[in-house]
Amino acid sequence: LLLNRGLVSREQLDQAREAADGLRVDEYLVSKGWVTEDALLKALADDLGMPYVDLKDFSIDAELLARFPTTVIFRYSLLPFRRTNGQVDVATSDPFELEALDELSSLSGLQLRPVLAQYSARSR
Repeated sequence: LLLNRGLVSREQLDQAREAADGLRVDEYLVSKGWVTEDALLKALADDLGMPYVDLKDFSIDAELLARFPTTVIFRYSLLPFRRTNGQVDVATSDPFELEALDELSSLSGLQLRPVLAQYSARSR
């Protein structure tokens, strides 16, 4: 995906696959500065058909946030930030962490929709 979009070179991708050492390849690429988290998440969002948001454009609904258990939010670095069409949009930078969203949905009793957002923007 990243190679096809010209975001990383073949050499960078090969090196990341060899050296990731417990990290996912995409996380390694970001940690080395070879691709930005923003570019990575936009590519993943496009490929997976998920929305991507810049949280700087939103006010966090504190009342909504209070409805969620903080232990789960912090453990998985999730941020429920707005209610839309009967769903709660939850920002994550890991589109593959479905267990976390299932747990949060189960504990809150609310229907959640994952959206991708930069980790640094979620922790502000």
